[in-house]
Amino acid sequence: MGSGASKGRFESSMRHTDDELFNSQNSNNHNPQKYTSTDQTNPNASLASSLPGIVISAKKLAHIKRKEKDERRQKILWQYPELADALHSAQEWIQEMSKAKDDDLMRKKMNMNTRQKFDELYVLYFDCEEAEHKKILGDQLSNDNAGQICADYLKTLTEDGKNTPTEGYDSECLYTVRSFCWNYSDASLEFATVLGRMGSFSIFIADLKTFRDKLNDEGIRENIILPSISILHNCAKASDNKKYFKILDSVEAIFPYTTIDNQEIKMIAMMTLSYIIEEKDNDKISADGTVISLILSYLRNSIKSIDHKYEGFTAYEIASGIMHLASNDQNKLKIVNQGVLPLLVKLLYKGSDSEKAISAKTVWVLAFREENKSKIREEENMMKLLKELAEQKGEARESASGALWVLGDDERVEKIRSSLNSMVITSSSSISSSFKFKKKQKLAGKSKLKRINESERSQYKKSDKQGYKYNEELKEEEEAENNMSEISEDEQDDEEAVPGHPQEKSQISEESPRRPGHVMISYQWSCQKLMLRVKDRLERMSYKVWIDVESMGGSTLQAMAEAVEKSEVVLVCMSQKYKESPNCRTEAEYAYKLGKTLVPVKVESGYEADGWLGALQGAKFYLDFSNLNAFESMFSKLLKELGNKGKADEETVTDGPITRASARLVHAIPPKLAPRIPVNQWSKEDVIEWATKNQIQSRKIQNLDGESLMFLGSLKSSAPEFFYKYISERFGLIELRDLMSISRGLEDLEA
Repeated sequence: MGSGASKGRFESSMRHTDDELFNSQNSNNHNPQKYTSTDQTNPNASLASSLPGIVISAKKLAHIKRKEKDERRQKILWQYPELADALHSAQEWIQEMSKAKDDDLMRKKMNMNTRQKFDELYVLYFDCEEAEHKKILGDQLSNDNAGQICADYLKTLTEDGKNTPTEGYDSECLYTVRSFCWNYSDASLEFATVLGRMGSFSIFIADLKTFRDKLNDEGIRENIILPSISILHNCAKASDNKKYFKILDSVEAIFPYTTIDNQEIKMIAMMTLSYIIEEKDNDKISADGTVISLILSYLRNSIKSIDHKYEGFTAYEIASGIMHLASNDQNKLKIVNQGVLPLLVKLLYKGSDSEKAISAKTVWVLAFREENKSKIREEENMMKLLKELAEQKGEARESASGALWVLGDDERVEKIRSSLNSMVITSSSSISSSFKFKKKQKLAGKSKLKRINESERSQYKKSDKQGYKYNEELKEEEEAENNMSEISEDEQDDEEAVPGHPQEKSQISEESPRRPGHVMISYQWSCQKLMLRVKDRLERMSYKVWIDVESMGGSTLQAMAEAVEKSEVVLVCMSQKYKESPNCRTEAEYAYKLGKTLVPVKVESGYEADGWLGALQGAKFYLDFSNLNAFESMFSKLLKELGNKGKADEETVTDGPITRASARLVHAIPPKLAPRIPVNQWSKEDVIEWATKNQIQSRKIQNLDGESLMFLGSLKSSAPEFFYKYISERFGLIELRDLMSISRGLEDLEA
């Protein structure tokens, strides 16, 4: 949903007497601290803090980190110079809040200055008139640790969701934080993702459960329930957050709000569920059709309004919710039957670029249900508008092209199958004729064979001037002579006529051997680094690999189709994002319909395939590449599963690109020229990959991040004696082999 409380409402709710503030902040009746910041509990952060004697390296590391943040900020300022004052102020305020936070958490009170900084950041949001400016500000706040600050105060002031105050200074401070989160989670998906990662959802879910029966209390409804469920709705749009919603069993907490009388909160609850609902829980929101009916009524009313907005929801937001609700195949038919298509046509015709794009994408998703295809094609102006958008530049082009592709894939698949059947028949006939012709040639040479003496045979074996393999020919002719007695007189009559047919001879001589297909990697962008690693390893094992390393839009759907058609096996990289992507579903289902060999590959830890992807996987086993520690064992299993499928022979290895399209896609980032990620930006997965490469088996080392590795490297150079003492005591590396591995690994980082 859109922004949180208005400026006027927010400012009026923040008034408090100085005496009350003084008394509340100086109360000494507090329990020991329960919540600490990530910096205090992060084992990676403790690495540097536990070495006070090595000051220069720690300062250098902090300097590098600050420099990178400054470079990102400078890049933004170069593009948006009008944001200079806002970003500078936000950075200063966050720094002040960070310095005061530890004392506040110890006292379990927010100091007045921090609260004022929250107020100022809140007002700064409204000072940014452009949505893009709000997003940039939210992204920058995420990078400056604002999400962590919010999470820490939420947990502390509510006692981890167990005792949320409803009045007084603490209650107003909580409303300040909620309003801040409400607005910036709406503006920035990056900020929304950080809120999920920092554990804030548990507080909002707890509040929804605790105050479910207090909806008639205006203060609780407006200051706790509405902000909490609105923040969850904003955060639900970030797909990375879905796992956090699942862990917290959020559906059980949110679903009761879909049956209340308050239309605003009811709609927000329904829209939130459209993003996070699991396949197994879908009946809860689609059984009687009331949820879908209400959402469609909101879309209808938003389209009628001048600004395409209704009750705080934009047409874009509502259409996006419908698209996510349609990710469940059962809902696809219900949504179409309840009249969504005419509404989507209106948005495709007169909507903004973003509204046209989300509408086309919704049609694309709805088209995966076979029963909907004819209804979509028959909807007045639908196909015309999709074709126009597919030919124009803009946001909607890719989705319109995808929708048209799915709507026509039945005909396309039938043509491919007919072509393949024709090739099989022609090939069988050709093979049969070729066999007969060769056999008759061998038999026709029987008399010649008898005239060849031993010296001539020896001469044939030594000579190869014309390129013939005489040894093999002689062997075949001898076998033909031995089998001569098995051929009937009729066959011998036929054989005499065959050499006189030039057409047969031409067909055989011109026929080229079948080129082996390739291994296609079908994946969603979030796991690109992992799948490029798989690609490189497969290519080293002489496999031909097709992988898209650029963004394939509508203009290159044909490239995807050719890649599927020419593949021998397709790796389906399963994750939540893969399941939700219409691009990925288009690839996977096209491969399935063509009867390609599918190998399910799990790339997201904890993900279990359901819905269409679960059906596609069926009872097949999957290879789990989500744990990088098990990469080598999984890769060995992958090789066993592939066998010779997709493996290039000596000839095809040197033939060049598989297709023109794949040449651009496969080699868009040559492995040797790929940009190297700075070590201090490495994720845990990067560290594990580095450790595996350097045969470093210590789990404690693998749990470090890139910054800690850099610090270890600088420690090795500046204080080698302390370095070896530290890694032996802290990480248990005492064997010479382990010390050599870590030493060489760190040297590689400096190279």
